[in-house]
Amino acid sequence: MTDPNPDLVERRTYLRRIGAALSEARAGRPSVTVLCGRRGNGQPALVRLLARDAADQGMLVLQARAGRDEQPHPYAAVRRFTARFAGGATGGRSAAAEAEAMPVVLSAVQALHGRPALVVIHDAHAWDDHSQRWFRAFLRHLPGLPMAVLLAGSRSLDRPDRAALHPDRVPVTEIRLPPLTPSGVARVVEACCGAKPDSAFAAAAARLSAGSPEVLGDSLRLFRAGPHRPVAAHVAELEAAAGSAWVDFTLRVLRDVPAEVIAVLRAVAVCDGLLDLPLVYTLAPPLTSSAPRMRAMLDACGLTVGDGDRVRPISPHVAERLLDELSVEERADLHARAAELAHRSGAADEEVADLLLSARPVGARWAVHRLRRSSAILCRAGRYERGVAHLARVLDEPLSPVLRGRIGIELAGMEAATGPEASDRRLAEIARTDGHHPSRAVVAAVDLCLARGDADRTRRAVLRALGRVGPDERERLLALGALADELRSHPADLVAPAMPALADRPRCPAQAGVRAWSLAVRAGDRATAVALARHALSGDSVEVMPQLAACRALILADELDEAGLALDRLAGQLRGGHATAPLARVLGMRAELQMRRGRLDLAARDLQDGERVLPSASWHPLILPLLLTVRIALSLEADDRATVQKLAGAAVPAGVEEGPYWPFLLFARALAAWGDCRPADAADLLHHCGRALARQGWMNPALLPWRSLAAEVWLHLGDLGRARQVAAEESALARRWGAPAALGWAARTRLRVAASGSGKPEDAAGVYEAVRLLRRSPARLTLGWTTAELADTHLARGEHDAARHWLSTAESVAAAYPCGRLARRLGPIRETLRPEPAAVVPGPPSIASAPGALMLHPGWAALSEKDRLTAVLAGRGNLNRHIAVLLSISQRAVELRLSRVYRAMRLSGRDDLRSLVRAAESG
Repeated sequence: MTDPNPDLVERRTYLRRIGAALSEARAGRPSVTVLCGRRGNGQPALVRLLARDAADQGMLVLQARAGRDEQPHPYAAVRRFTARFAGGATGGRSAAAEAEAMPVVLSAVQALHGRPALVVIHDAHAWDDHSQRWFRAFLRHLPGLPMAVLLAGSRSLDRPDRAALHPDRVPVTEIRLPPLTPSGVARVVEACCGAKPDSAFAAAAARLSAGSPEVLGDSLRLFRAGPHRPVAAHVAELEAAAGSAWVDFTLRVLRDVPAEVIAVLRAVAVCDGLLDLPLVYTLAPPLTSSAPRMRAMLDACGLTVGDGDRVRPISPHVAERLLDELSVEERADLHARAAELAHRSGAADEEVADLLLSARPVGARWAVHRLRRSSAILCRAGRYERGVAHLARVLDEPLSPVLRGRIGIELAGMEAATGPEASDRRLAEIARTDGHHPSRAVVAAVDLCLARGDADRTRRAVLRALGRVGPDERERLLALGALADELRSHPADLVAPAMPALADRPRCPAQAGVRAWSLAVRAGDRATAVALARHALSGDSVEVMPQLAACRALILADELDEAGLALDRLAGQLRGGHATAPLARVLGMRAELQMRRGRLDLAARDLQDGERVLPSASWHPLILPLLLTVRIALSLEADDRATVQKLAGAAVPAGVEEGPYWPFLLFARALAAWGDCRPADAADLLHHCGRALARQGWMNPALLPWRSLAAEVWLHLGDLGRARQVAAEESALARRWGAPAALGWAARTRLRVAASGSGKPEDAAGVYEAVRLLRRSPARLTLGWTTAELADTHLARGEHDAARHWLSTAESVAAAYPCGRLARRLGPIRETLRPEPAAVVPGPPSIASAPGALMLHPGWAALSEKDRLTAVLAGRGNLNRHIAVLLSISQRAVELRLSRVYRAMRLSGRDDLRSLVRAAESG
């Protein structure tokens, strides 16, 4: 049952031990009890209870104390004590004379009264030196007196005090009060609030009070002032009450401790456990007390906690109150000196940087290095707010123009995640090139601004800076300006100066990347675009956006391996740095690339990483449609309909419709509408998508296959004329561009429209040609869907062998993401074909039936059909666990089949098998 008296929770045992001294005094025997422990652990409450018990028993109760203000005055505590003992009359004698007569007076009065006494001495260790000498004389006269002496304070007896006692005639008992346990805290809460706290509230009360009964009691009294119950929902109110209680407790303590202890406490508050006490002492004025005595006073005051020489304030509110009375200059100087000590003692970068945040400018190189390193660490951990604060503090130090520009770039890169508008303003300021920043910083600022998506601001910055930078920087600025010109909002600002045009075959790598991208989106010369992109990525350009433009050109040209390597390299360079927006752009583009390959899990991982690097809210509105498009497409392939609907219906900021990526979002919304069986909505969205792309001149079907989807939708709606029109347009553009993926997809669309118009089945030879084109491309996802549809078509016609052949190809793609929409699409086909016996598939050549290099291999004929199929799937890069899912067998069975393949074909392992399968497919 809960104790009705909160002061006695976990304290009754100690009260009984102290109360035993009263019985000894009534029996005529003296004793000394030392009640010590950290201040705030409930000593005053026990003293009050003991004094009340002594008075109830008819004992004389005397108490003596002296405050900090009286310490300079000799015998201040003695005068208080003798005045109380003699009824307030001192007879006009001096303190010294009274002190000398005190032992005799004590005995005479004791005999006169003829009754035992309880004498409470408060904080005798803090008395003035004269009073302490008197106190020791008092202890020497205790034998024979019926007196219980209670030394109440936060420290045990000093050695001189113990020497003054007669241990054989005056027993000494030391009781050290500990903090309340969590269970004790919960009992106090229940007693004070009248209701049992829940676990979260009890844990918060224990944490916030540090087990101090005094602070806990004050906190709960403030907490009860409001209509609150001790439950988790009201922990915030308890936190506010505890903060106020700690401030009051700190003020009470500071009234009673010496000035040098306060100075050390302030140094402790600044260092917060970072430095050992001997170093902390050097931040305070020279000590008059010894180090052990100072440590004892720190432990006793109840404001600090810690083990060994590492001490910190017991509560943040205590630290704040300790530093409140310092001026701004004093506090900044104290932090600066503490930071230098921490630096010299080898503290971590983050710890030194935290001290420097409140310090005056140090003017030393180590401060700049420490702050920058700490900022980089925090950036890698995604703790941008604190990292920005550390890096911004660097700008308070004296810096060279080059370093100041570099720091500004790094700071803007991190601010993109926490304060995008502040980041853009900082970049614009750097890009003004008013002589305070070098040309390299100007180019980097423009690149960073464009990476977040603000093409309009980037364009203006380029036009202002072109005439004030060197020749090399001017060429790179022209590249960024041309790219910004393509990506700015529409309609274009007709009164703005025109951006200088780039050469058709520029030598500058940055310009080559932008030119490659411009050719690619317009379905221009594919060979030239690829050559320019390779030139851009092989140069020494450090700007990210032109390199991303080159990667985009390679992706559209089906050079996914080269683009992937370049994106991996860029991600490695940017990861862990301050450029959050460029890294997020790289990860987003790599997610698109992985989707084209059919690796949906890798695409999802890159999207998640990009979101952690730069949240959606931090992007410029013009780029949001592109981000939403990738997420919608990925969610569609993952068969996550709820997420698709949420993203497709999400509101976008005003003005986004005029941005360059608006048609991408229209296409994604059309996909969602088509998947929800809303063909009319899909048709309307695709119509506006095509118009927006045409306005921008982005005609390449490899960029966005909106025409293929539009043809399918219009066929469903019965508009054969429009379907034929877009199919023919897509075929012409695909032939002009020449990438296998675009050609294969266009051929598939054209055949579908032709079959619908003639009422005849699709031309098998034409379909096989489309599949052959797709197999030559890295567009694995497109191949998977095409072959899945073919498998379904042949199954509907009863052509099970052909259906099984195309199912095998589709399954090899779906194996990369067994939980995706494609894998689920194949489930019914697989179940229908399961009863059919395995057979060599007739018709078009199949990898499983050994075309090309596999057919000629001497060991291939010795393998079963199951082993051949497993070998083909493994050779295409599928993992064993994915093959097991596709074939509905165990992973161990896959391993055994592959072992037979390696033995029969005399292969050293998977690499040899992959080479054979690739050769077969390319043939």
